[in-house]
Amino acid sequence: LFVVIRTILVFILRKYAFNYIFYKKTIDEKYLVKDFIDNRINNLSKFDNDLNLFKEKLINSSNLAAVNFDIPVMSIVSELIFAIGGICILIKLFGLGLIIFNLPVFFILILFSKFISRKLNKLGNKFLNFTEKRLNAIDNTSEIAFELSALNYSENLVNYFAKVNKPFNKILSQQIITSNMMQIYTESASFIIILISIICLITNISQTSMANTATSLAVLSRMVPSFTRSISFITQLQFGVPSVKRLNQINIK
Repeated sequence: LFVVIRTILVFILRKYAFNYIFYKKTIDEKYLVKDFIDNRINNLSKFDNDLNLFKEKLINSSNLAAVNFDIPVMSIVSELIFAIGGICILIKLFGLGLIIFNLPVFFILILFSKFISRKLNKLGNKFLNFTEKRLNAIDNTSEIAFELSALNYSENLVNYFAKVNKPFNKILSQQIITSNMMQIYTESASFIIILISIICLITNISQTSMANTATSLAVLSRMVPSFTRSISFITQLQFGVPSVKRLNQINIK
């Protein structure tokens, strides 16, 4: 019964959180449009750059900020609640012994996540720049496509677009590969932590009862994935940080 109630509550809370995040995204995009219109008369000299930046914010940055920042923040909070609760239960049952045995894995996981975070942050900045260039290339291509179609000469225009599109897709590929590296490592770290904990329980290093052993296994099965997923979400945040910074260039009230 407890599991069923928990599942229903988690679903309801996540549904509410997701709806609120995308409601906020809608409001932010409304202010993006308002800011562009209100400042249009003051930016006639740099209209092309502002137009490309406006389109990039509206099409790309607002999506990245929601998917790679707002949702991970919400997920981190929910996962850490389970992780911290599980750690408290384990400390109460076994003291610090079980935690100390797993500390090396946690430290390695944190160091690796810092490396991945830096890489994702750099990729996030590059992705924003090339998205803006790609939107500009799409506009330029569409403007002269009719004339080149009539001349039956498209090679130079195709090559021009490819010069921007190829690095854009390469960055996107690197982001997915890097995120998958973090996911694979967190899964491996979870397995190692659970394995070390089971060995400690089987050898009865902590000298605990069978009932406590069964309880700890149940706690570990939920706590360890929560903790490792929290680290993974924190790492994922770094790809969305440049988008959030770019959106904060306007005054959203």
